[in-house]
Amino acid sequence: MKMPPVLMLMASLSFLGCTHSTPTRYYLLSVARELQPLPSASSAPVMLRQLRLPEYLDRTEIVRRRSVNELGISDNHLWGEKLGVATATTLERNLAQLLGDKTLLFAGRHSVPANCRCLNVVLHQFEADADNVFNADGYCYLEKANGAELSLLLRVSHSQPLADDSVGALVDAYNDALADIAKQIAAALTALP
Repeated sequence: MKMPPVLMLMASLSFLGCTHSTPTRYYLLSVARELQPLPSASSAPVMLRQLRLPEYLDRTEIVRRRSVNELGISDNHLWGEKLGVATATTLERNLAQLLGDKTLLFAGRHSVPANCRCLNVVLHQFEADADNVFNADGYCYLEKANGAELSLLLRVSHSQPLADDSVGALVDAYNDALADIAKQIAAALTALP
């Protein structure tokens, strides 16, 4: 017996009505509110020239480690912008709170003076592991505005257990890591002659 087209259409529509997709949620990184300006900020201006993340993290999808060699990429939990852009912007704003707007220059908004020190940050790890511990590890290099004399400023690291396994706890850990890394960088910069 052949099913009439109207019944076939109704059956298809009722089946589609039973399925639902999880709504997509978007997340942003935020500037740390508790950062206080350092008392002895360096007099030489500094500009964040670049921040590099591992390629697998620099995307809009939120990535979590499932094991040492396996990544989980979320379809419905997304960053509001690529993680590399969000990380650089948040780190830059955290550094501005610590160093002051006169010391930290923003790329694209200021011309680069000859005595400017350019900061390059390379994060080799910037994620939560399979045990729900957030780890950040990398290096900061300084160079003169003309690109000469690249030198290691410091190694940065941060580690903290996540409050729980939610995406919100992961986002909080990203924010905490960026505040801590900014403190480490600012302290090293203010110690320079």
